[in-house]
Amino acid sequence: MTTEEEKPLTASLLSLFGGILMLINGLLAGINKGPIILSTSPVSSPQEITSSTSPSWARVSFGFRGWAEGLWIPMTLMFASIVLYCSIMLYIRPTQRKTLCLLILLLSILGIPFGGGFIIGSILGVIGGAIGFEWPNPPGKTFFGKLLRALRLDPTLYRDIRQDPHALKYAAYAIIFVNILSGLGGGLYSFSVDKIVNAQSLDIPFKTLLLGEPLLDISILAPAIINIGMAVLKWITLSLLVYIVGILVIGQKATFEKIAAAVAFAYVPISLQLFMPFVLTSNPLLTFTWPFAVFVLTNAWVTLSLILAIRQVSEIPLWKSVGITSLTGAFYLLANQEFFMKLDIPYSIRFFLQPEPVFLTAVACLVIVATALGTFTRH
Repeated sequence: MTTEEEKPLTASLLSLFGGILMLINGLLAGINKGPIILSTSPVSSPQEITSSTSPSWARVSFGFRGWAEGLWIPMTLMFASIVLYCSIMLYIRPTQRKTLCLLILLLSILGIPFGGGFIIGSILGVIGGAIGFEWPNPPGKTFFGKLLRALRLDPTLYRDIRQDPHALKYAAYAIIFVNILSGLGGGLYSFSVDKIVNAQSLDIPFKTLLLGEPLLDISILAPAIINIGMAVLKWITLSLLVYIVGILVIGQKATFEKIAAAVAFAYVPISLQLFMPFVLTSNPLLTFTWPFAVFVLTNAWVTLSLILAIRQVSEIPLWKSVGITSLTGAFYLLANQEFFMKLDIPYSIRFFLQPEPVFLTAVACLVIVATALGTFTRH
């Protein structure tokens, strides 16, 4: 969008659909008398999924046992109804948007333990509320709008960054927000896996895997909090590497501020790690395969985003951007493996490239790719 909306239609519709999903989720939970749990195959006991020889099995739970049931169901329906009402009023009375959007945001987040409209509803509510709060800015120019543009690899986002004098401020917000989400996701998953795998009886696996009862503890906040500091260090490190390599290789035209802003938004796919604990699997998938799959997917997404970001901000050909990303990636991989990954963070998920020859081979391959693409040749 290039013009301001006369009314916050996009925000209103997103919030409205979110409220509808929350209402449906609440009604189904009431009928089911508990959270909606979907699994790949039926099982009758935790023994079938907790042994190392268990067949592949996975489940997703929409809502927490103890919350999405009983007397809490009317509360769920009330939250959804208020979100629906505020969504309609947001369109009718946009001058009251700040109060209405705060209610939409708050109730969408509070609805997550009840299922959150199959999670999608809460996401739509949060996005709609946040976009509506910044109205009359076009949706794509809002903070959440920029995050969504980064997720869908929108090249115009990085073109806007070149011209936005406040790009670095929004980038810092993005880094903090994204890594709080990923830290919470990783912390909750690691904590749950630890309790399930080391349980002295089948009581915890039964309640968690089959009944959807959450394993919560104040300690899971540690990864999210520590992740902020770590994320800032990683962001500065990667931005410096991209900037320095860019100067050496292509005579970088973009300023460090613009490079740093672009790199920050390239990190946005990491936020999807928040959804890791919503899916739990059988052993050994529980301890390696599922988190590794999420790790690979989100980091591959970040790599594609970084290639696009460097290309647009530096105004260089795609092949040159791939080469700079590969070369930068080699140096970043060294820093990450030798420093960041060795920091002891409780309930965090880390993957090391081992043994050392494999790690060095991966670094060498990145340098070879950069060389093959003619990254070191100026035109």
